[in-house]
Amino acid sequence: MTKLTPEEVLSKLAHHEMKCELRYKNIEERLDSQKEDLKGLSNKLWFLVVLIIVTPMVHRLWG
Repeated sequence: MTKLTPEEVLSKLAHHEMKCELRYKNIEERLDSQKEDLKGLSNKLWFLVVLIIVTPMVHRLWG
C-alpha cells in the first residue's frame, strides 16, 4: 500500500466532496419533481373520496 502525502489526501477528499455534492443535488432535484407528482396524485385521490361519498346521496335524490 502506497503512502499518500497530506496534499494528496486533501486533493482526493476535495474531489470526493465535489462528487457527493453533485449526487445530492441530483437527489434533491428528483425528490422535488416527485413531490409535485405526489401532490397531483393526492388531489386526484381526494376527488375520488368526495365522489364516493357524494354518489350515494345523488343516487337517492334522483333514484
